[in-house]
Amino acid sequence: MILVAAPERALGVGFPDPTAQNIFYACRLQTGKSRFRTGRLAGFRGYLGTTMSSEQQSSRLVLAVPEPGDCAEIFAIASDPRTWAHAPGERITDPKKTGELVEMFREGWAEHGLSSWVVRLGRHCEDQRLRPGTLLGTGGVHIFAPPAATPFWNLGYRFAPEGWGRGFATEIAAKAVGMARDVNPEAPVVARVLSTNPSSARVAQKAGLRLAWRGAPSKETIAAVGQQTVQRLIFADRDLEPGMLDWLVSRG
Repeated sequence: MILVAAPERALGVGFPDPTAQNIFYACRLQTGKSRFRTGRLAGFRGYLGTTMSSEQQSSRLVLAVPEPGDCAEIFAIASDPRTWAHAPGERITDPKKTGELVEMFREGWAEHGLSSWVVRLGRHCEDQRLRPGTLLGTGGVHIFAPPAATPFWNLGYRFAPEGWGRGFATEIAAKAVGMARDVNPEAPVVARVLSTNPSSARVAQKAGLRLAWRGAPSKETIAAVGQQTVQRLIFADRDLEPGMLDWLVSRG
């Protein structure tokens, strides 16, 4: 169960990552190389009102809007080579990139009433290896507005290795997809994953997304992964218009 504060193997789905992969983000956290920008949706304003100061939680997890003070802990996870085993060349090594990511998420919360959370272990979760309050990672959805295409929610997540294998990513992904449909049901929910990260693909499917496209990624992504046979997988909660799918495929 989740408490929301309006926060498996290396999990990563989402954008801003050109080689993207993590689900509270299926992509890398390296916003400095992002090809994406949050789009302002005409007539749409924070569904959750003062969400920037709200909090949600469950019996296991506490979800909160990322704060600048969270950057050091988020960077520790984002720079851990184990969380980039599926794409070693995409590992974050500059703490400034984490700050840019947190700023992007906070803008998403302020503008659209929903974005990614920081995820902490709740007080009532019995786990001898983790202490209550431990920052486990980040996850959720963030909205993007591609040129000449419908805005979409990008699903992504990245958790510390200590939190793998407990279903935390699936819990967050399902929560995020449900909230995205409440906040802006017209926007599809999308997750971009690499074939070298099967755990992230399974989480996307458990959250209700289905495979919309599979094929070769960009040369940049292939180089980052280090495998010529790597495939890009695009998952979505509905059929995507051709223009949007083409645009997503073009991102590598």
